[in-house]
Amino acid sequence: MDNSEITDPLFRDAVEAIDTGNLSLLRLLLETNPQLVNKRLDFPTEGYFKNPYLLWFVADNPIRHEKLPANIVEITVLLIQFARRHARESFQQQMDYTLGLVATGRIPRESGAQIELIDLLVSEGATPGDGHGALAHGNIEAARHLVKITGRLTLTEAIGLDMVDEFHRLLKEASLADRQVALIAAAFYGKSEIIKLLITSIVDFILMQQRCTRPYFQVLWNPLKYW
Repeated sequence: MDNSEITDPLFRDAVEAIDTGNLSLLRLLLETNPQLVNKRLDFPTEGYFKNPYLLWFVADNPIRHEKLPANIVEITVLLIQFARRHARESFQQQMDYTLGLVATGRIPRESGAQIELIDLLVSEGATPGDGHGALAHGNIEAARHLVKITGRLTLTEAIGLDMVDEFHRLLKEASLADRQVALIAAAFYGKSEIIKLLITSIVDFILMQQRCTRPYFQVLWNPLKYW
């Protein structure tokens, strides 16, 4: 997405102020046009960056410039302040989605601002979720930080963060869906021993469900029994 594609001149100027770290210009634009924080672009019309709010641009996700300005945290603070006052109905959605963009983005990580932005967004009201998205995009420290913030650890996160003891503990109580998602993560990270354990646990889980729901003689002759 190129800034030249933005047809609204005020919105374009605000995005360029974010991109260049021009805090004074951004403040002036927001003070004179506070509706900017509640406006959504009419493009892109598809994809995860569909009809973005101004706040979403702080993550550079999708990538447009390969680097965030050094004062991106201050830029984000300013945008949050105006969004809280002038975009009350969409504020929570904006915050939560911005957190997701930051946590899954490569540029926030490479710019050294990812953890600080996560902390800022959460402290200002964004709702942290699991670290699956961060792990899927190679943002290990962001995923670890989200686990620390939420105090929750999933089977998939235990795999991505190399928490072997926790993995074995969580596997005992994991649902079939959790095991299947974890299997995808293990394959993604090339953890062959974990893959073997998960495949075995998934088959065992399915067999146990069948034993609980089908007559004994049907289970006895189920071909899966001989795997």
